[in-house]
Amino acid sequence: MRPWIASTWQRVQQDLSSPRIPHAWCLTGTWGLGLALLTEQLVARLLCADVQEGRACGDCQSCRFLAQGAHPDRLRLTAEGAAGRIRIDAVREAIELAYSTSTLGQGRVIEVSPADALNPESSNALLKVVEEPPSGTRFVFSTALPGALLPTLRSRLRQIAMAPASLEMIQAEGQRLGLTEAQLMRGTWLLDEPFAGIEDPDRYQDADSVMLTLQEIATGLDPQIGANRCKALDPLTVLTVMMRVVEACIQVQVEPQRSVLRLGPIPFAAPFPEPTGLFQLLDRIQAQRLPTARGIAHMALPGYGSLFAVWSHLWTKGRVR
Repeated sequence: MRPWIASTWQRVQQDLSSPRIPHAWCLTGTWGLGLALLTEQLVARLLCADVQEGRACGDCQSCRFLAQGAHPDRLRLTAEGAAGRIRIDAVREAIELAYSTSTLGQGRVIEVSPADALNPESSNALLKVVEEPPSGTRFVFSTALPGALLPTLRSRLRQIAMAPASLEMIQAEGQRLGLTEAQLMRGTWLLDEPFAGIEDPDRYQDADSVMLTLQEIATGLDPQIGANRCKALDPLTVLTVMMRVVEACIQVQVEPQRSVLRLGPIPFAAPFPEPTGLFQLLDRIQAQRLPTARGIAHMALPGYGSLFAVWSHLWTKGRVR
């Protein structure tokens, strides 16, 4: 287990061993550093029929059902539909399930992830059942944006923030996984997911392709060619990499001694675009990225062409100023 997750799990264990075990949890942290893994571990522990040394055994009927993604007593509420939100109808179904009898006898777990996808109506519908759940029903919320939760809902949850991971911890884990330092750093820089090179190699490769395209556009590639290259890639990956690269180009200008930004084999070199234009581009990227992250179909949003065109214009303008 990764050391920062192990540290967080110790806090969870203390709560699970207390006389009053929480019935509703809110796990917070960074998805790329293992928030989903921590959430799965807690759900498995709550449903396991043969807990061993404080963790799910992995071998009982409940654990096997969970591994197959077919556990009858686990319900996951997640973002869906054009709005990228957790639907009120799904919340009502979950509340009905909360009051039904457990199939395997270990109670029920209702997982809400990402919890920040709850809208006010869905949040309000959950308030009563979260505060006074039926016997045997537990809730596990997880989010990277705890501030987006309705305060009245958040106050009813046992909040556990994932322990921070130091650079040394991340590097040690990367070595254990067999990642090179370049892979580790690039996953961090481009996706905020240090271990993407081994945990999600296709996404890592897509991120690399987007970065290379942005570098080529900055030095003269037609932005429409760049947009066509990226149209088959995962939209969230494209927009995340664009966001991270633009942020890096802003940050590098805060350090006057730096004239080169190395995020890959081809560096971004001064003169960099003016920060004002980069901030405006960042706002446009975020306007597409946030709904995309919630599951809104990218076809309903403006394409990459306009974003790449602005990126190209900013670099051209920077060279002539």
